Amino acid sequence: AVNESGIAVGITSFQTGSRATLFNTVGGTATNLGTLGGTFSLARDINESGVVVGETTTAIGQGRGFIWSESGGMVDLNSLLVTLTEWTVTEAWAINDSGQIAANGRSTLTGQSRALLLTPVPVVTDPTELPEPNALGLIGLAIVMSGVVTRRSPMR
Repeated sequence: AVNESGIAVGITSFQTGSRATLFNTVGGTATNLGTLGGTFSLARDINESGVVVGETTTAIGQGRGFIWSESGGMVDLNSLLVTLTEWTVTEAWAINDSGQIAANGRSTLTGQSRALLLTPVPVVTDPTELPEPNALGLIGLAIVMSGVVTRRSPMR
């Protein structure tokens, strides 16, 4: 994926594994975005603010969706969820300029996979201070289920 500023994201292979990479097509530089302890990561999308999403592995080989920013580095999307959920975000596919993320997740109860929509919500740590509208500081993510509805055929 490439944003309007000419920043592209993808993957670079090394002897130690594959890494999510940010490519500045104007300046000709590449930035290794790292992993969450594993040997693999892949950047899938970047928005106009330069925020990247993708997938990576942990030190024990578990797949996790990530979000990356220049100021915050790579963060496991699961660590940002503010709603109690049975879902583990395993991949992030796209991010829009509002920060909404299209992702895949797996149920910790049934093992079923499903499409997820992660929407940023302000996290209020001090109830006397309300967050600024459009503030991109500390955010949480709420899951909106967007899975496919399955219908059974009538029994005959």
